[in-house]
Amino acid sequence: VKMATVQSARSERPASPYAISPKDVQGWVVYLFSSKSKKSAEREIRRYRAKDIKARYIRVNSKGNVWYHVLVSGFASERKAAEYKKFLKESYGIDAWYNNSAHRITKVVAKQVADAKKSRTKKTVRKVPQTGAVVSHAVRFRAVDADVWLQIFAANKSGTRKGKMLKEVLLKPGQYTTINTSTDALWITSGNAPALTISMEGKLLAGYGTLGSGNKVLRNYRLNIDKN
Repeated sequence: VKMATVQSARSERPASPYAISPKDVQGWVVYLFSSKSKKSAEREIRRYRAKDIKARYIRVNSKGNVWYHVLVSGFASERKAAEYKKFLKESYGIDAWYNNSAHRITKVVAKQVADAKKSRTKKTVRKVPQTGAVVSHAVRFRAVDADVWLQIFAANKSGTRKGKMLKEVLLKPGQYTTINTSTDALWITSGNAPALTISMEGKLLAGYGTLGSGNKVLRNYRLNIDKN
């Protein structure tokens, strides 16, 4: 899973004893919790550490929103991360998810700075409306009766894998978010996926309880968009 970009080079310095610099996150990572609240992240870490789970958080920025991702890092392989995820579920009932992308977080810092400089010098170009443009459709993601953490990605150029992350959001029960797309598919990763429904302009694409195959965590799922 592609994690959100770092807000600035300054955010690499831990701001509390519970924080870890993104540059120090190595190997495969098991994620336990995500929140926009630092206090919530630290509260969860204290709860995990009482169970001897050595959790910490990284502070990142996604589309202008600050997130605190609580994690355990340093697993040498996907198998080790998967075993730890299973241990958390069986021992403590914790629904975690894992990936190997956190160690790449710091690589975006230099690019982010360069892009910021470029945007300050780039001339504004007025786009001329084109005829025959591809029609965009609105896809709605809604949390039914529980919190749902959600990442939404566009497809890559070939349409075979996920590409750029379009949005990361924590939906409370009854809340929804919308993505406008003209493509045939979106890719999603979600925590508590069974509580999520997906529709497009009144048409149900995924009903309550159908995502995640009974598991709360859904990783790199290809959502096919039928526009007919």
